[in-house]
Amino acid sequence: MIPVSALGELARSLHQGGFRPDGSRSIPLAAVLGASLTDEVRIVDRFNRECAGAVVVESVEVRAPTTGAARDAVAVVPAQWLRYFEVPPGVALSETLDLLKEAGAFAKLRTGGVVADAFPSPDAVLDFLEGCARRRLPFKATAGLHHPVRGDYRLTYAAGAGTALMYGYLNLIGAAALLWSGHSRADARDVLLVTEPASFRLESGGLRMLGRLISLDTLQGVRSEFVHGFGSCSFREPLDELAVLAGT
Repeated sequence: MIPVSALGELARSLHQGGFRPDGSRSIPLAAVLGASLTDEVRIVDRFNRECAGAVVVESVEVRAPTTGAARDAVAVVPAQWLRYFEVPPGVALSETLDLLKEAGAFAKLRTGGVVADAFPSPDAVLDFLEGCARRRLPFKATAGLHHPVRGDYRLTYAAGAGTALMYGYLNLIGAAALLWSGHSRADARDVLLVTEPASFRLESGGLRMLGRLISLDTLQGVRSEFVHGFGSCSFREPLDELAVLAGT
C-alpha cells in the first residue's frame, strides 16, 4: 500500500538503483488516491509506464463519502485497475453498494483507527457485510485489525496509549463467511462480537465458530470471491498472534 504522493520517489529510487525492465512479472502494488483523482490517475499511469518490469500499481483505493462521490470516482478511475471504494456507514449505503456492483468495482470497510471513535458500531459493520453478501460484492477491510480475536487493545504503540474494544480479523472474516453462506444476521453478529479465542476452532472439515461450521470449500470461495483481504499497520503482529492461537 502506497500513497500516490510517494510514487515519484519510488520511481526515482528504482532508476537510481539501476533498474532496467527485463520483461519479467512486476511486483504488484496498491495505491491510495486522494481528492485530485484526475491528476492522480495520470500519476499512476505514468508510474506504471516508467516502472514496467519492476513494480506496477494494480489496485487503487478511493474514499467515497457519498454516493455522488463514488459515482464521480467510478467515472474517473480506469476500470482495468482493481478499484476499492471506502464506503462509510450511512443511509446511502445500499445505493452506493448498488453503484459499485454495477460498475464492477469493490467495496472497502474501515474498521478502526487510532482513536476509539474511529471504530464503527457492530450494526454498521453488519449492515456493510450483509449488503455486500447480498449483492455478491467483494470487499476488503482496513485499520484496527491487528488481532485475530476481538478484545480490548492499545490504540497505538506509544507509551501510555489508551485502549479500545477492537474487532478481530477472525471475527470479521467469520461473520462475512456466515452471511455469504446464507446464515442469519444474528449468527454473524454472535461471531463478530465473540471475545473468546476458543470460539474459533479449525477442524478437518473446516472452521467452527460458536458451534457453526463453515466448510473448507466455502472458506476458499469466500476468500477468492468475497473477502479479498484486510489491512493492518503491523505486519508481524497479526501473524504472531495467530500462531500463538494455533499453538504453533
